[in-house]
Amino acid sequence: MLEQVAENVWSVPSPLAIFGAIHLNTRMTVIRLSDGTIWLHSLVSYTEELCKEIEALGKISYLVAPSCLHHLFVGEWMERFPEAKSYAARGLHKKRSDLSFSHLLIEDFEATWKEDISFVNLQGIPAANECVFFHKASNTLIVTDLLFFMPNATGFTKFYAKLWFNGFYDRLRTPFVFKAVIKDKPAFQASLDTIKQWNVKQVALCHHTIITENAQEQVSKALAEL
Repeated sequence: MLEQVAENVWSVPSPLAIFGAIHLNTRMTVIRLSDGTIWLHSLVSYTEELCKEIEALGKISYLVAPSCLHHLFVGEWMERFPEAKSYAARGLHKKRSDLSFSHLLIEDFEATWKEDISFVNLQGIPAANECVFFHKASNTLIVTDLLFFMPNATGFTKFYAKLWFNGFYDRLRTPFVFKAVIKDKPAFQASLDTIKQWNVKQVALCHHTIITENAQEQVSKALAEL
């Protein structure tokens, strides 16, 4: 179930359909930190088989719900690993009042994993409050809904990806739905500046694919267009 992305970086793809017709699929990113512990991003449904695979890599110590839209399964992992530290995007603690997160993802807090992973809060988009992450050792960019690329989509999903206002079937691009909920465009654009400074070699997209070729060029073009 684990797929290698880069050294100490793996992903776990999982099916996800919207309205039963648009197969966006989803992906959990697994990172082994420099201290040997495991950091999990955008968790997929818990299974014992998957858990054993990940535990073979190291101790599961950090659980990250990176946006107000990517949180469905974090509670299952929090229940299984109550000693792990859990991190929620801004506002998610209110949306998921049934869960007790250890920390909110705000840029000035201290965490041991910040030596390995940088992140930026996307400002001006309160419906999502997405956090974008960058694994420094492997130069891997990790996003949820900021960027889409679905070259393997078929059927109605392919049609949806090709629509002119989406256009992420054959290139990396921000989906229309995400752009439509940006409330403060200057603040949003300012928060992209940090991402533009990262030297990206891989992009772990939550939906559909991993980008390993010309990643920096593709990200730069997508953000410039946005």
